[in-house]
Amino acid sequence: MKMKSFSVATIAAAAALITGSVASAAILAENFDEAGGFFGSTGTVGNTPSVPVVAGWSVTNNSSPNGTTSWFSGSNASFFPPQAGIGFAAVDANSTTNENTISNWLLTPQIAFNAGDQVSFFTRTLNPVSFPDRLEVRLSTNGASTNVGGTATTVGDFTTTLTTINPNLTQNGYPTAWTQFTVNMPTSGSGRVGFRYFVTNGGPSGSNSQMIGIDSLSVNAVPEPVTGLVVLALGGTYAVLSRGGNRRRSHR
Repeated sequence: MKMKSFSVATIAAAAALITGSVASAAILAENFDEAGGFFGSTGTVGNTPSVPVVAGWSVTNNSSPNGTTSWFSGSNASFFPPQAGIGFAAVDANSTTNENTISNWLLTPQIAFNAGDQVSFFTRTLNPVSFPDRLEVRLSTNGASTNVGGTATTVGDFTTTLTTINPNLTQNGYPTAWTQFTVNMPTSGSGRVGFRYFVTNGGPSGSNSQMIGIDSLSVNAVPEPVTGLVVLALGGTYAVLSRGGNRRRSHR
């Protein structure tokens, strides 16, 4: 019996359909490059509350007491440049006064997510380091809630810690060059991711806190694996390609 021929490219393409994955979808992406700054002119003078210009984002400064700045827009004119583009989100020791506890929150819009979805962002502090910094990344699964509690030590609905950068406030524990961090969602639900600049003994007179930036933030869905079956008829023989391995059956 005459055998029907298939090119290597045809077989490879069929196999790719089986073994490939659907490209991951961005649930949220923010590069902080908005014209005029992500926070506009807010957050930098006289403790004017920070107001993100992108709908859905929220800022709460629970530092005790509030200082002269909150979250503000970093740029090429800052102490360090953006990781990419023209801007980044910044926060510093002036979130409180004298020497006190800093707890300054930047909250994403409400998003829906599944367990395993990934939160990715870049962050850094000044180089060289004069005073240690710390950042907590927390998750609320309570929908649109922006409840972070009412004091510098409360977290409200943001009870799940995704990661903490420099938890022990060591001198060299925070990266001094833009460094990417990626963490997985531990559960499915709907809520917000909170970036909490949390520094004890912080402030302009404190032994801790300096300045950090956040850039190129994204929340990405986990790619779904492709499943299926491709049959290549080869005359009196057919090949079955399936996810998890190839096998050849003789058919007469």
